[in-house]
Amino acid sequence: IIGFRDSWQDMLAVLPNDSDWGRERAVYVLVHQVPDGYSVHNWDPLTNIGSKTGHSDDPMWLVLGLIEYLKESGDLVFLDESVRYYDSGSETVRHHLFKALDYTLAHMSDRGIPLIMAADWNDGLDYVGRQGRGESSMVAGHLAWMLREVASLLWFLGSDSLAQHYLEQRDKLIRNINQHLWDGEWYIRGTRDDGEAFGSSRNIEGRIFLNAQSWMVISGAAPRSRAIRCMDSLRKHLSTPYGPCIFMPAYQEPDPKIGIITRFAPGTKENGTIFCHPTVWAIMAECILGRGARAWEYFNQVLFINRGKDPDLYKAEPYVFCEFVDGPDSAYFGEGRFSWMTGTASWMWKVCLDWILGV
Repeated sequence: IIGFRDSWQDMLAVLPNDSDWGRERAVYVLVHQVPDGYSVHNWDPLTNIGSKTGHSDDPMWLVLGLIEYLKESGDLVFLDESVRYYDSGSETVRHHLFKALDYTLAHMSDRGIPLIMAADWNDGLDYVGRQGRGESSMVAGHLAWMLREVASLLWFLGSDSLAQHYLEQRDKLIRNINQHLWDGEWYIRGTRDDGEAFGSSRNIEGRIFLNAQSWMVISGAAPRSRAIRCMDSLRKHLSTPYGPCIFMPAYQEPDPKIGIITRFAPGTKENGTIFCHPTVWAIMAECILGRGARAWEYFNQVLFINRGKDPDLYKAEPYVFCEFVDGPDSAYFGEGRFSWMTGTASWMWKVCLDWILGV
């Protein structure tokens, strides 16, 4: 037994520590932030050449990743470590964190809602805000969530005045969200440059979007009554046997005021499909509301093991998630597409541990 224990300890000594690896990845993301707080959208790992595309969600993922690393590791001294920026200069990690938050807070519409700019998480919404006026409800929810998380961190660190500042910004944002983005039964997905809403009951196509509902629940921006109502609307209008659609109805004609998402064939890519990645956020939202049975239902509907039991329809590997499953407007409704090409797996792992299991 002693010999086995010693061998095990010898093996562990050469394995990377998860916290060390997490810190390395955090630094890897931070060094792709520019001094104004924005983050390079993507980069070539060989040349390190990146693109500043103007996607509005990029700074928020940096904040989320850093917060999750700090909460898992307890490595608060990391906040005082100096890390360089992508193009010039360096500052402490905490300054990187604050600059990401402040960048999004500085890019708001006249109504106090984050601008969508080039697009947000949904790259297909690439003409909604090209003129600098379109809004994103998903980034609004993301920002509200991160303001809460950073304020909690600051309280823990004893930086009460700065924590209070970010909480005041959060309260103001939540008031604006519920004043301007609530549509009566659900939250709109955003507004275009011309001020018209999309993801609204007033739209014929793209009337209700999944992300606009789940992120308002995740962030705590939606009051309990609206949280229940918007997630019930999600279920009513977006449910399929293979999971909830990313939005419905699908766009049938190209719309230059929305973007490339309207140019995908109906029921394919992001145009009215079961996009697996945002399904995870619906599962998380239902867990937050305490509706575990509904979360479990969505989980099982998109799970590759279950879908793989019908290989003639699914036509994808039964051991990885697909990016999307063809939606109701496709002649191939239920068929899996672009396996391996998705962030679903890592998010599903996290949501299973943190929310379904409650760890």
